[in-house]
Amino acid sequence: MSEIIHCLAVTLLSLGLIQPETPRQAAPSVETYRGKVVSLNERLKKLGVALDPEAGLLLALETDRGQVLPLLRDSGSLMFFRDSRLLDRNLEIRGRTLPGTGLLQIISFHALKDGRRFEVYYWCETCAIKRLSLEKTGVCECCGGVMELRETEAP
Repeated sequence: MSEIIHCLAVTLLSLGLIQPETPRQAAPSVETYRGKVVSLNERLKKLGVALDPEAGLLLALETDRGQVLPLLRDSGSLMFFRDSRLLDRNLEIRGRTLPGTGLLQIISFHALKDGRRFEVYYWCETCAIKRLSLEKTGVCECCGGVMELRETEAP
């Protein structure tokens, strides 16, 4: 019976009707980094590298250990791309380096000041809305008011 199953499996594979099971890669582990988010554009400019203007803003985490990890531009890093006030500041970042890319995906972060951790967010006083990212316009999507950058000490 097992020979029949084996022959059937080989036939189905050769016809492309089934695919062999591929080993799944383990999800990258989340690590904690300390450092500053910096503009790679500026770093490259200092090295004499002229980027194509269409390259857009490139950011990286420069760790306190000297690593430079380019940021994946997604919801976890969007604050940094939209608000330059968050660059070149001491941070603690929880994230994972995506295999085969070298890109750092930010899961969460805190600003560091005097050895204390601070949550960073935007606040609309009118609507009492807290956001973790600034809209492109810089205003509250609800009332059109100003979104204020705030930092509160984390527990």
